[in-house]
Amino acid sequence: MRASNALWTATGGQITKTGAEYPMACTQYHFNMEGRKILSSGTLEEYKKNPAFAHEGDETPLKQETLYKEFAYPGYAWGMAIDLNNCNGCNACVVALRLRK
Repeated sequence: MRASNALWTATGGQITKTGAEYPMACTQYHFNMEGRKILSSGTLEEYKKNPAFAHEGDETPLKQETLYKEFAYPGYAWGMAIDLNNCNGCNACVVALRLRK
């Protein structure tokens, strides 16, 4: 238990190996684009010739290609609004949504 005079430290804890496994969230790769382009740009003439030029080479994953189980949302569904003016790219919002059950 933490005391008000030591909010970021705790003493007297003990670690015991149980053999159980738990999924861990990792956000250390939040700036990694995995080979995807960050931005597409072109001239007005390029757009007039091919309006879809900005999407060429994009890989859209199939709906069934996911690491996450499908969830049924009977009744209300949960949502989150994020102020992108304050976003620093930490991906904590993504972790929160993925770990919520």
